[in-house]
Amino acid sequence: MLRWNGSGWRQVKAPAGAGPLSSAAIAPGGVVAVGQDTAQEQDIAVQWNHGAVRLQTLPGPAEGSAVRPVGVDVSARAATVVGSATTPQALLPAPLLLTGRL
Repeated sequence: MLRWNGSGWRQVKAPAGAGPLSSAAIAPGGVVAVGQDTAQEQDIAVQWNHGAVRLQTLPGPAEGSAVRPVGVDVSARAATVVGSATTPQALLPAPLLLTGRL
């Protein structure tokens, strides 16, 4: 991961458990990104806010479902994640839209 400090880019350490991230958006006071954990068994949202890092698991539509986030957008109070979700019973992925408070 890279961070712009006003005059150049520098590499920063990703939070423990964060794997490949697919999308990021500027949030009030920080950044929200979505992707997968290091084992790629769960899909996650990562929030950086004034130096603090919070890692959250994204909920799926049903038990045993696989969520694949591909985009995130942030407003003053909420984050919206888009992507696809597959349940054990479904043959094809379904569109996914998650909205939650920051």
